[in-house]
Amino acid sequence: MKIRVSLVGHASSADAQQVINDTRSSAKGCSHLTDEGGKQRMNLAPLPLPVMGDDSTVTRVGLISGRLSECVTIGLVRVGTVSLTITVFAHDGYYPHMLQEVAKASVSKLQKAQR
Repeated sequence: MKIRVSLVGHASSADAQQVINDTRSSAKGCSHLTDEGGKQRMNLAPLPLPVMGDDSTVTRVGLISGRLSECVTIGLVRVGTVSLTITVFAHDGYYPHMLQEVAKASVSKLQKAQR
């Protein structure tokens, strides 16, 4: 398993919120994608997890390429004008609870830094 956290500062909280909104609607609108030969597939599904920070959205992404697969859980969290992206990569399943733990700690640190 691998976990990556990144932050982006936006000009306003509305700009940061737009990232959350766009991601939320994209996950609902593109549930299954396949390349022309059908050798690579991707499926997306929003996960109903509690809101973290000011707002958040979590999506699970399944990637299949031939015999290889990757399970990715991606969370976007807004804290004021900052958007946090927490990504959990694994081969054996999705880990939304691990994402929640990392997000909770990251939000707490970011809120303290903003004071």
